[in-house]
Amino acid sequence: MGNTAVGTVIAVGSEVEDLSEGNRVYGYAKFKTVQQGRGFKKLVDGLTPEAACCLDPAYFALAAVRDAQIRIGERVIVFGMGAIGLFVVQLARMSGALEVVAVDPIEARRELALQHGATKVVNPREVDDFGLASRAWLPPPGGGG
Repeated sequence: MGNTAVGTVIAVGSEVEDLSEGNRVYGYAKFKTVQQGRGFKKLVDGLTPEAACCLDPAYFALAAVRDAQIRIGERVIVFGMGAIGLFVVQLARMSGALEVVAVDPIEARRELALQHGATKVVNPREVDDFGLASRAWLPPPGGGG
């Protein structure tokens, strides 16, 4: 469970101008039957409830990729293939990373990483020295050791 909720507006206060009863909305929320407050956005046509719930981790992952300044030809290791890690794998490849190693102890998550752009997956339980092992996972350009 994340930090985003999707629901239907059942009533609006007199100061609310941008929402009406029956609107489907999403936003940061605790998981309750009734929500009060501001910050909800309309669920526009084409944005599914599932996709709306993925926006926050996608934004977080995008910020990480931008902060890392991943560019064409980079080699990247991503630790943890939860929602944010899987987004980082995809966004790193979109940013031009040639190699993206996905590290996670859960086999199903490693499989998802391969399906979403990872070029190699690693089970951290099978690695003694990440620094040394990473040299084998991501050899420098030109094949040097």
